[in-house]
Amino acid sequence: ATLPFGLHGKIESVRNTSTNVGRLLCAAIRRSTRADAAIFNSGSIRASIGPGEVTKGDLLAALPYGNFAVTVRMKGSDLLRALNHGLAQPNEGGFPQFYGLRVTARETKTFGANGAIIRRCRAEAGEVGDYPLDPDEDYTIAINDFMYEGGDGYKAFSKYPSQTHQTVEEILRDYLAQADPEGLSEINQDDVLAIIVEEPAAAK
Repeated sequence: ATLPFGLHGKIESVRNTSTNVGRLLCAAIRRSTRADAAIFNSGSIRASIGPGEVTKGDLLAALPYGNFAVTVRMKGSDLLRALNHGLAQPNEGGFPQFYGLRVTARETKTFGANGAIIRRCRAEAGEVGDYPLDPDEDYTIAINDFMYEGGDGYKAFSKYPSQTHQTVEEILRDYLAQADPEGLSEINQDDVLAIIVEEPAAAK
């Protein structure tokens, strides 16, 4: 497989915003599992992948944990709860990468007791496909087995029955082998997460 651009997997990027490696990975998982959307914890992404020929070593460096893709059929209210759990963890491995979803979130910053800035991020609006996220609707969501088992504090998934699929590395490998450059470029440029940042009020 050949990439026309690099995939940005640096920790400071994937744990704070949507990146092209997260979008591409989730697009691959979503298509492979036929889910409505896919969510992936950024802590399971460990390296960037440069442009050009993608090797098995590149994929294993980026995805070293051997996670399997898992699908669950879940309520929109729990999907929103999972998203907000992840969004509330900037700089942490639980911060979510996703595709098939569009989220507008608001980030607020407050001063902690020691003067440190505390960041909180929460979804204000969400869409699944082309429709607003409905708390009462059922959605098929693809994640990984680590998240299903409660990894990074995700608790919204395990109450639902699950179906296990291929490893995430295999899914991405097959996706890249079949993908066309135009489709890859569309995912590369897609803006699925908008974060509105509110600056903190002056410390008292």
